[in-house]
Amino acid sequence: MVRRMSVRAGFVGLGNIGLPMARRLAAAGLPTCVYDVVPERVAELVAAGATAAATPRDVAAASDVVGVCVRDDADVRAVAG
Repeated sequence: MVRRMSVRAGFVGLGNIGLPMARRLAAAGLPTCVYDVVPERVAELVAAGATAAATPRDVAAASDVVGVCVRDDADVRAVAG
């Protein structure tokens, strides 16, 4: 018997790297919470089964593990708040 873990995944940053990664998690049926500064990217993931978050902090609160895919150190600091 195979037991599946139920992990709540979160993604902040839905660009060239984050979008396909989050899309795969949502397609696999993992509860996935996402945030991006571009609403259209978030909407695409919501249509694929993800949940939208209003802030990066909300992603962290709703997730067991969070991937952050942003451009540079300054963006990471801004996300970490």
